[in-house]
Amino acid sequence: MFEPQLPIPNVAPPNAALVVFVRPSSYASRDLATILDEQGAFLGDSVAETQFAVACPPGQHLFLAWSQNTAPLSANLLPGRVYYVEVSPRPGFFSSRVQLLAITPRSNNWNQLGTWLSESTQLVPDMAAGQAYLNGRGDAVRERIRRARERMSELDAEERAARTLQPEDGVISASPGSLLQKPSRLP
Repeated sequence: MFEPQLPIPNVAPPNAALVVFVRPSSYASRDLATILDEQGAFLGDSVAETQFAVACPPGQHLFLAWSQNTAPLSANLLPGRVYYVEVSPRPGFFSSRVQLLAITPRSNNWNQLGTWLSESTQLVPDMAAGQAYLNGRGDAVRERIRRARERMSELDAEERAARTLQPEDGVISASPGSLLQKPSRLP
C-alpha cells in the first residue's frame, strides 16, 4: 500500500463498479486486515484511519477481510457506481478482529461517511506485491474463502443485511471536485 502524491477521485469506470474500503477507527492501529475477493484476488490491506478503492466487475461478489478472523461481505454491483464498505476492528484474543459493514443510506454509518473520507488517508494497493503474498499462501487463502462463505450462510437476516451491498446502494460517481464530500443518494 502506498499514499498517492495527489488525491485520486472516487470515480467508477463506466464498465465497472468502484468499491471504497474505509477504516475510520484508530483502534488496533498496528493490525492490518487483508481484503480479498472470492477468487483469492488481493484488493488491499486496510490499516487504521485509511481508505482505498478498487474497481470491480459488475455482478455478484464475496469480499472478505483476513485478520484474526475471516469477515465476509456480499455485494451485487452495478457498473458506473461507487460502493462503500467500513472495515471495523473489534477486540480479539491476540490481535484485533474485523467486520466488513456495508455503508448504505439504510445504515447508521451513512451520515458519518463524508467525515470518514475527509479524515482518512487515501492509499493505493500494491496489487502485484499483495497478490504475490496471497499466491504464496494458497491453501490458507482457499481456507479463508471457504470460511467466509460458511460464515455468510450462518448470518441471521439482520447481520446479513449489515454485510450486504445491494445494486441500488451504489452512488453515481463523484466528480473530481467533490472527492471528499459526503455521497448523495441515487436519484
